[in-house]
Amino acid sequence: MCSKPIGILRCEGCQKLFCRSDLNEHRNELSNQLDGLTVEHDAFQHTLNQATADSRTQGLIRRIDAWEKESKLKIRQAADEARRQIEIHAVRNAKEISTRFREMADRLQQARKEDAFDERDLKRWTEQLEQLKENFVSPSSVAVEEEQGTFIAKIQVKDVEVLGKRFDQVLYGFAVVDDGGLAVVCNYYNNHGAQVRGKGEYSGGLHEIQLKIENYADGFLFFGINSKSTAMQNNSCTSMSSYGWAAGANNTVYIHGQGSNNYKGYVSDFRVNDIIELELDCYRRLIRMRNHRSNKQHELPIDLDKCPFPWVLHLNLGSYGDRLRIVL
Repeated sequence: MCSKPIGILRCEGCQKLFCRSDLNEHRNELSNQLDGLTVEHDAFQHTLNQATADSRTQGLIRRIDAWEKESKLKIRQAADEARRQIEIHAVRNAKEISTRFREMADRLQQARKEDAFDERDLKRWTEQLEQLKENFVSPSSVAVEEEQGTFIAKIQVKDVEVLGKRFDQVLYGFAVVDDGGLAVVCNYYNNHGAQVRGKGEYSGGLHEIQLKIENYADGFLFFGINSKSTAMQNNSCTSMSSYGWAAGANNTVYIHGQGSNNYKGYVSDFRVNDIIELELDCYRRLIRMRNHRSNKQHELPIDLDKCPFPWVLHLNLGSYGDRLRIVL
């Protein structure tokens, strides 16, 4: 900052060298940035506290009201039910955001107390706050649609999260999607297994997907995520953006496509009829996997540079007849 070649202290955040006096000034600048972030945080907290479900969903409610007026008594009962569903989703969204918001406030307070932050932390916290704002203003888990082909289109509130819980893509036809996208079965003998992706795309919020193992030949399975931007390919669990857990003798965990055996104590334990729960936490940039039978839980942090949003569900079925089902 003073342009003198006397740098003796390095900031781990920006990787620049400072003299002692300039380092103090640099830390003051970071503190001012944290003050600004705290002010923005407090303003958003005030907005969150004052807001009501109605104010967050006026656009959707207006569509429902217009449809109700045109259709009058014939659709009044359906309109009332649609309003109720909108409010349920709004309350659920507000609770989730409030929880993440409190966690973020605790992190900011702890960072200020310990003076343990740098540019990387400020950037990450700013991105998280903007994501919370975006999810608050425009909830991504609910949409209003009208059924086509009827004299009076029936309006419905549909849960986008549930609609996205479907198997959508398979590579080279090595698997067959069944039961309206809720089941997938490997139908081919090959060296690469069946590569399967889900329909849902995940860039924000917290999402849970449950999978039931309906048939399993005790070979290779993979449960995890991939980036939508990565094209499907053979051995897709080894692609750079792949993260997840494999069934098999080697207890392999894939982290940006690299296999690691027994990572953090992971041991493969999968049987027919097991329910495997995957939790995609876009707020914290991590995924979790839990086997309901054994209650064993594992967690992987996600590097967004290697696996950018949006994430998609990614599975591999290694043996002919292997069958998985999405549990709604």
